[in-house]
Amino acid sequence: MSKKPEFILASYVTYKELHKCEKYRSQYQILAKFIKYAIYEKRVYQFSSIEIRKIVEDLFG
Repeated sequence: MSKKPEFILASYVTYKELHKCEKYRSQYQILAKFIKYAIYEKRVYQFSSIEIRKIVEDLFG
């Protein structure tokens, strides 16, 4: 698990910048971007909500 402060801070800053962007209307759209990235990065094709949560936490803190 990558609980390094710089990963958590980078994730927060990315979220904050995406939230300020006019392109996204809700937090769920931003969360979907994080999840899509996690799926692509880890190359998973089947997962449960618990598994994808763990993958996102491992990647972004």
